[in-house]
Amino acid sequence: MSVGEVLHQMFWKGTGQYAKDFSTKNVPTVKKSNWRQQHEDFINAIRSAKQCTIAIKEGRPLPPPPPPSINPDYIQCPYCNRRFNETAAERHINFCKDQASRRVFNPAQKAAKLASRAQNKAQVNSKKEPTVTSAVGTLLQNRTMDSSKDRSAKAGASPESTSGIKVKKSPSKKD
Repeated sequence: MSVGEVLHQMFWKGTGQYAKDFSTKNVPTVKKSNWRQQHEDFINAIRSAKQCTIAIKEGRPLPPPPPPSINPDYIQCPYCNRRFNETAAERHINFCKDQASRRVFNPAQKAAKLASRAQNKAQVNSKKEPTVTSAVGTLLQNRTMDSSKDRSAKAGASPESTSGIKVKKSPSKKD
């Protein structure tokens, strides 16, 4: 029996009241503080930033970035290996499990998919005749008609007008 339990029994002995059960069953678990790890990560980030600024000033190549730190409080998804906090991990793992069950990992089916994709690419790459919409077709017909009219008008015109040089006509004076 510990000293605390003895004092507890002595205090409640004469009052007729029963002491509450102060066991650690109902006490929520306190997460272990990882301040030291966070501090080390912070110091390393500052050092690497200083090295980068020195390398930039001197014109040297940049040093490699520091390795990413892994937060021990995060939970890793068994399907995609990403890390999340507790509440996000619960939602994500259910989602990722559902998505993983929908994926097909059969090599024969995967090869068939790749073959069909290659066939579709071959069809897309072959040149197709451009389709002409009704509006574009009407515009093309109008242009051909206009150009044929211009040609017939130019055939009966003077040689100066067919050469493309515009001749300015002087206004006739009336007496």
